[in-house]
Amino acid sequence: MPLEVQFLSSNNGIDFDLVAIIENEISPKESGSIIKAFKSSKAGAGRYIKIVAKNRQFCPDFHKGAGGKSWIFADEVSIK
Repeated sequence: MPLEVQFLSSNNGIDFDLVAIIENEISPKESGSIIKAFKSSKAGAGRYIKIVAKNRQFCPDFHKGAGGKSWIFADEVSIK
């Protein structure tokens, strides 16, 4: 799970403005398959969006991959 997800918007695809930061409130010690929707009700004006998910960098001591690089997998993005 990411530590946080940032949502940004832009009119020109170069200069982005921060729309929202959603922090993860799920404990990293949770096990099993977990699906978490990081979403914001704030609307950003612009033609382009950027989504930045901040990872932990390395797996914590209690994780089976302890000390190894951590990864974030995202398979769906919805914009309304």
